[in-house]
Amino acid sequence: MKLQSIDIQLLKISQKADIRKMGLRQLGRLINESKPEHPQTIKHHLAKLDKLGLLKGKAKAKKFINLNKGKRGGKLFNLPILGLANCGQAEVFAEEDIMGYLKISSMLLNRKNPDGLFVVRAVGNSLNQALSVPGGPISDGDYVIVDSEQKSPNPGEYVLSVIEGAANLKRYFKRDEQIELVSESTEDISPIFIHEDEKDEYFINGVVVRVMKNSVNLDE
Repeated sequence: MKLQSIDIQLLKISQKADIRKMGLRQLGRLINESKPEHPQTIKHHLAKLDKLGLLKGKAKAKKFINLNKGKRGGKLFNLPILGLANCGQAEVFAEEDIMGYLKISSMLLNRKNPDGLFVVRAVGNSLNQALSVPGGPISDGDYVIVDSEQKSPNPGEYVLSVIEGAANLKRYFKRDEQIELVSESTEDISPIFIHEDEKDEYFINGVVVRVMKNSVNLDE
């Protein structure tokens, strides 16, 4: 399910102000001053964005903790699968609802708890030569585990970013004020260049910590 226009506008507002402290009527006027959106409409879309993990703030981190609470199963974690992410251009939007859970050994992740972790399914093959990511490369249909608590990646790490509301997987580099999101593929795919202050259209949703290979293609 693609994000609607009102979702994109709310995301833009959240990049400039603490949207959680703003009233529903105030947000409705900011979106459409001449004909403000109804408070219940705003409430619905805020809940949708919060469920997707796109809203910034402490509540976002708590969301992932709550999703995993009580689902540890001893040495096994049940991580929520939150949707699809494109490995090429930013074309595939995250799903609104949880698609299921990925059961994985805590030893494979070298973690004592699953706090902050979630999963997306990779779409496309522009990271099918990403040999540096643990468990990689990343192919179409693979399960990509993301740490939502890591928002400041080091150069060379792989990130799940949101570009104009679309979930996107790339390798992250930063040179001065320029962010470069790079593909590593057998195909010739151009990088994406973004200024670090372009917060209205881009932000990092987490760092990739591991890839779990999937033998079933998404198209099958």
